[in-house]
Amino acid sequence: MRQQLTNNQLNDLVENFRIEADQNSNMFSLSKLRDEQFLCEVLEEAKVDFDTDNLFIAASQFIKRIGFLIVVPTLYNLTKHNQWLSANWSNQYIVPRVKNNKWVPSLYLDDLAVTSIDETSRQKLLPQYLEQLFGDIATLIESVSSISRVPKPILWENIAVYIYWLYEVKLSEETDEKIMTRVHHDFHFLIYELEAKQFHESFQPLKRFHGIKRLVSLDAEPVRIRRTCCFYYEVNESRNCCGNCPKSELNKAACRATKDSLYERDMIRQRG
Repeated sequence: MRQQLTNNQLNDLVENFRIEADQNSNMFSLSKLRDEQFLCEVLEEAKVDFDTDNLFIAASQFIKRIGFLIVVPTLYNLTKHNQWLSANWSNQYIVPRVKNNKWVPSLYLDDLAVTSIDETSRQKLLPQYLEQLFGDIATLIESVSSISRVPKPILWENIAVYIYWLYEVKLSEETDEKIMTRVHHDFHFLIYELEAKQFHESFQPLKRFHGIKRLVSLDAEPVRIRRTCCFYYEVNESRNCCGNCPKSELNKAACRATKDSLYERDMIRQRG
């Protein structure tokens, strides 16, 4: 059944997921990113926005921000409200924004209609909806990778980390039992039920990068260290790595310690 997002639901997306409530003269349709010439122009502009001469770095950061907008609000609404946002790129618009000298775009939704999903049809509809969502982003990743030479695994992990955050952090704050049931179900479904072909890949990216969390520091929570580097340290003034970057010295040390402990455990088992 089709219905409109309520004001509370829209405000929730605006406050938490960089959704714009009003049109902007500088916005452009997501569907324009399917045009390779336009995409090339956008990526060249991204080099300026990220203050880098390296297209490789700008493209990686571009997918991090655009991927978040395309995937996370839709999954959030699906799991929390059991509603499917319109995934038609012709009705979604990127709104360029710069905050604290960083390019942080927003998303304007021209179509606020959603499809309510009842529990009996959910199992049938879920694969269809998700295949459309990830199929569209897969096409964009393919084009960005071709233009910039950024390996597709880097671009996929840029999106995967936000999906993990959504289900392990943001949605874990919910207290409603029915919502939490969907949180656990949908997260498991995304990682273990979707197949590689639904991402147009030879590997399933959400499963591939969902590694164990490691205790990096005694005074901090365990983190899931990335398999790839997004090169964020190249575009921030402090030149600091992300907290889960595989290139940071702290995370390198944690990985070595984990590997050493596993080696010692295996040796003890062999001797036993």
